[in-house]
Amino acid sequence: MKIISLVLIIFSPLLLQGQMQFQEIENQANYKFGDKEVRRIFKFKNDGDYPVTFNSITSSCGCTTTSLDKTTYLPGEKGEIEAIFTIGQREGLQRKKITVLTDDSDNSRYEFILEVNIPKIAEINTRLLYWKKDESLDPKTITIDFQPNEPIKITDLKTSNDSFNLDMDEVLTGKKYIILVDPGTARNSKNGNLLVKTDFPKDNPKIYFFHLRVQ
Repeated sequence: MKIISLVLIIFSPLLLQGQMQFQEIENQANYKFGDKEVRRIFKFKNDGDYPVTFNSITSSCGCTTTSLDKTTYLPGEKGEIEAIFTIGQREGLQRKKITVLTDDSDNSRYEFILEVNIPKIAEINTRLLYWKKDESLDPKTITIDFQPNEPIKITDLKTSNDSFNLDMDEVLTGKKYIILVDPGTARNSKNGNLLVKTDFPKDNPKIYFFHLRVQ
């Protein structure tokens, strides 16, 4: 089964300075296709001789949330920040910054980079079908080749412009599809969008969008 690789890297020029000592992490974790989120833990310890309070923890993207069991840590206390990255419709390399602000006078700011590499569920030959002015209006194709081992169905095809005619051939059951797009015979400029719905992942089915244009 294909996996999603997750690399978590913590960056801070003062990572090992100040009272709050965060573990320097560079880890890789594996997740199956279809997972809705990935979770990582930032462990730390108050190595100083006075309490430190977390004032805020923010992320550069709404897709990444964080939680902390409490805000103030006494000398010698350990704690964890949990980061949750929601995959949604995202693909490819994702880099999200997490900023931690404390009241520690020695080092009040820490920055972390959550890096997630999400392999594509499908290999697609093109996202744009374009017919030029001097080109014949022959049908063109979109090829969708699904990567997971599980069979995936295309459940719906829709176009925003009904003058484009659609047909689909399931070349390899649950794996490879060819969508035939016929622009019609009328030689006039027009545009349209094609929406392709799938049944995978089950809880958050993938949707693909394509642009159709006749010059």
